[in-house]
Amino acid sequence: MPDVLVGKDKAKQRELLPLEPDLAWRLLTWFAVLFLCAGIVDTGLALIPFFPGDAGWRFNTGVGVISGLPVMVLGLAGLTMASGALGRVWGVVAVAVLAAAMILAVVVLLFFVVSSVAGVVEASDVAAQPAVKKGAVRAVLLGLAYGVVAAVALRFGVVYLRQPVES
Repeated sequence: MPDVLVGKDKAKQRELLPLEPDLAWRLLTWFAVLFLCAGIVDTGLALIPFFPGDAGWRFNTGVGVISGLPVMVLGLAGLTMASGALGRVWGVVAVAVLAAAMILAVVVLLFFVVSSVAGVVEASDVAAQPAVKKGAVRAVLLGLAYGVVAAVALRFGVVYLRQPVES
């Protein structure tokens, strides 16, 4: 085969330079912030319109927001790693605050789901009741898992910030 078709021309091949570690961590910071912002916007949109007195709204909003938490968890995890690797205090403080807020949000969302599941099951058709129950169990398990991830990030932030400053 001709060398032009198979790309054996060494002069035309480019070698990729290794990525600077600080640049990679800074890029991860930006991706993490974008994921966090996307998750916050998604959560905000899920809360509109706001009808907390309606069991169906509480259930659907709780399940929907918990299902969308992986985006925010990715952002929180990325910001945790990048802030620790770069030694950025502002990032670690942001991680601690966001993790605490996420834990609080997960508790509220789990309350939404658990407090409304009986009313939603009762109002559902018999054929839909198993799906509602399954959705509630899934939401509770995922909410607990994301709460644990946020607790780990919060612990990292607190431990990191309590370290003595070297002079």
